[in-house]
Amino acid sequence: MESGYYYDFCILAINSGFDPVAAEALKKEVESFRLPKGMEHGLSYHRATTLLLSGNSNEVISDEIKGIICRSRWLVIVCSEKTRASPAMSQLILYFSGLGRKANILPLLVEGEPSRSFPEPLFEKRVLSWIDEDGQERRITETVEPLAVDIRAEGPKISLRLLRHLRVKVVAALIGVPYDTLERRHFKRTRRRLLTTAAVLVSVLVLAGSFFAYMWLNTERQLYIAVQKAQISKDLLTEICSEYPGRFSHIPDAVPVIEDILLDSLEQLKVAGSVIFEKLDLDDLLLPDAGDDARSLLVKGMLLRYTGKSRDAEPLYEQACMAASYGQAYLDSALLFLRHTSPEAWPSGLCILSIHEDQAREYGLSPGDIIVAIEGYKFRSMEQFCILRDSLDPSKTIGITVLRPAGDGLKEKQFKIKAGDLDFEMAEM
Repeated sequence: MESGYYYDFCILAINSGFDPVAAEALKKEVESFRLPKGMEHGLSYHRATTLLLSGNSNEVISDEIKGIICRSRWLVIVCSEKTRASPAMSQLILYFSGLGRKANILPLLVEGEPSRSFPEPLFEKRVLSWIDEDGQERRITETVEPLAVDIRAEGPKISLRLLRHLRVKVVAALIGVPYDTLERRHFKRTRRRLLTTAAVLVSVLVLAGSFFAYMWLNTERQLYIAVQKAQISKDLLTEICSEYPGRFSHIPDAVPVIEDILLDSLEQLKVAGSVIFEKLDLDDLLLPDAGDDARSLLVKGMLLRYTGKSRDAEPLYEQACMAASYGQAYLDSALLFLRHTSPEAWPSGLCILSIHEDQAREYGLSPGDIIVAIEGYKFRSMEQFCILRDSLDPSKTIGITVLRPAGDGLKEKQFKIKAGDLDFEMAEM
């Protein structure tokens, strides 16, 4: 135990809605995370506990709860609008801060805007002073939002997927290392594992290819065999894409991972201009299913766009828009995006669904605008956008590229915005 702490971190959440689900998921994700080689001997981060509050205005904080808080090195607050309305939550935050550990409080934003979800004690008041042109001292009080892990999404399923990716940020805070450092090490480890798997698969395919080449070398059927081998490769990849998710259906946690890997692999094949991708029969794989949620429909639509079937993708986008209640502005922009862009030019885009009046006035943005690049970088997914945005200094002014609906087409425009203000409600295209 470090310095007498019994828990590495305590998770506080209101026992209502998605909040307790997110709290338990975070606890499991952090406990199951393994540090990259060479970083195992730092601070501990596996010892966790969860406290669920009722959220009632007359809730009493027991000495037992205070004791758990006192023996915790970090405090993670699951934040939603219910959290801000809880007096007991604010009292516990003040109690933990009074122990000299205010810097060890990490908000996990699961729902709502920060101003309506963060408890008041999490905000910091700063007084800024300057001398004006007349030589008079001026002062203003600035309210500063805390840095948080943001897993807000269209639905709980997507939020939990985002949490699995962003758990690295939580672990980095718990062990006291920069997030970028741990993220790079974790990425390298994941890439090594994938490369090892790919190397084994390639070796098997090479050996199989060599065997067939040896068996049929110098025969009249060389051309025929070559065609058959290409067909086998195509059929094998099609079988993997269509059957592997079903084979892992008895492991619920594995299904989203398998689906993500397959979809990402197909996307990379298309972007790379793979001949095999063009030969794959994906019609059955990308058909809408009765059990598809908004996200599944949208992913299938995006893959159809990548295969040059934008017209076939339009009904999927319409169904996804209806299922997620994105609104008419999203649908109009999505259809223009399908009809007037290519994945080679703009791999992905995020449509602004709603924006605060002050931000709209300050930056000139509006619902229906499609963000397609940050500082010239063309992201390929919502996750890439979030990772890039969160890696930037929130106070830094950056450039973004936006496609704005203009009549029957889209007009490319450039805007300047603070990185910390890129928190609009958005949906992927």
